[in-house]
This record gives sequence, C-alpha cells and structure tokens, in this order.
Amino acid sequence: MSETSLFAETENHLYLALLRILRAMERGTQYHRWRDAAGVHDELRDALHAGFDDESVYYPDDAAYEDDLIELLFTCTSQEDGRACYRPRLPLHLPRLPEQRELSWLRALLLDPIAAALLPDSLHEKLLRRLQDLVVPPPDDIWQRMDAPAPPHLARPAARALRTFLDAYEARRRIRVDGKLLAPCRLLYDLDRRAFLLCCWNVDAGTPLRLPLTAACDLAAADTPIPDDVEDRFAAALAARRTSVTFCIENTKNTVERCFELFFSL
Repeated sequence: MSETSLFAETENHLYLALLRILRAMERGTQYHRWRDAAGVHDELRDALHAGFDDESVYYPDDAAYEDDLIELLFTCTSQEDGRACYRPRLPLHLPRLPEQRELSWLRALLLDPIAAALLPDSLHEKLLRRLQDLVVPPPDDIWQRMDAPAPPHLARPAARALRTFLDAYEARRRIRVDGKLLAPCRLLYDLDRRAFLLCCWNVDAGTPLRLPLTAACDLAAADTPIPDDVEDRFAAALAARRTSVTFCIENTKNTVERCFELFFSL
C-alpha cells in the first residue's frame, strides 16, 4: 500500500477507520492491548479492521504498514491491571481536510449566481479568493443539473431578489412585490417545477402566496415590520390545506420503485 492510497477515494478504509477511532477517543472510548494465555489482544488493531467487507473488496493485510501508522499516531501507556492503553499523539480536535473534488463542487457553486446568492457577500468573496487557483471542470463532469438554469438576463436579478428575500426574513421586515407588501415566510425548491418558490403571507388579504423566483425579480425590501402573528397564521393556513392519501401497493415487478418515482417530489 502506498502512502498516497491512504487518502484515495477507492482505498480509504484505513483513513475512515482512523477517523472513527479518533472520534471515539474524543467521546471517552479507550482502546487497550494486553497478553494472556490466549495470546495478544489489540483493540485498536481490531477497530482498524472493523466493518471492512473482505469478501467484496481487496484489502492488503500489511501488518508492518499498520504498525507504522499506529506508532505514528498513538502512544501506548501501561496500566496497573497489566493492560496498555492507547493515547493519541495529536490533539483530538482535528479539522477535516476537504478533498479536491469537494473544492471543485464548492467553486462551481460559487460561480452559479443563484446558488451564490444564498451566501453573504463577504463570505462569497472570501471563498472565491481562497479557491481562485482551483481548476473547475465543466459542470457536466460534476453534476447533472435537473432544473433549467435561469436565462442570462434573469440570473443576476433573480439572485438579488433571493438575497433580498432572505435578508428581509432574517430582519423580520416585509418585502414589496408588484406594489403589494408581503411578509416572507418560507423558501422552497419545487422539484416538479424545478424552480425556487418564495412563500409569503399577504397581511392585508390574510392569505398565503407562492411566487416563482424568476417572477419576483422586482422584489424590494420595505421598512414595515412583520406582525408577530404572521408565522402562526401562515402555519394554520397550510394545516387547513393539508390532505392525506393512502395507497395500497402490491409488490409485483417494479411497482414499488415506480410509485416512489411518481410521488417522490411530494
């Protein structure tokens, strides 16, 4: 096993096992080693192999390599009961290092105007600056986009509208759309329409309202505060519209799979 394979996406069993061990130690779990008439017992080495499927995946049983890892990361202290207890050589609060593919995902999202609107401007600029040297593959190589991207002339206004909506919700202020003062209540993503929906409460009419994001590009913030009872009234309106349906499915052929495909968006 090479040193780089420890972090490889297809050969990372040891890496994941070490993370589990360190997190267990942080929670107070102890791993011991001792010798008795039955032989040598090593709980740490057993934990390294725990959960590995030897039948479907090849794992090079390299005892010397594992010894080097254990010697590098842990120290062993003898106890009065004759057992030795493992202790980590490094601090337990270890940050998780992101992989290159994860950073590629992040930068691709930062370059999407709608997704970027979900972050504060200062954080968005800071992340882009940190990742400016990262080469991003074509989006099709990272994910398959299921929704239709906003037209170029709507992408930036829609991003501004989304940011304004979220800021107004956090500040408990109303928004103005088509001359109406509305209270922001929810942000939804409709899998059927493949679009963001802005859920608002029309205080004057006393009714809930759903606006597609691309239809609310002229959204503006207002100084009028949101009444304290809006959330309760909005939740009550949703509860009054809620209905239930019970299906009886016979498990023949692929009926169950087709049922989930038909109704997963609900």
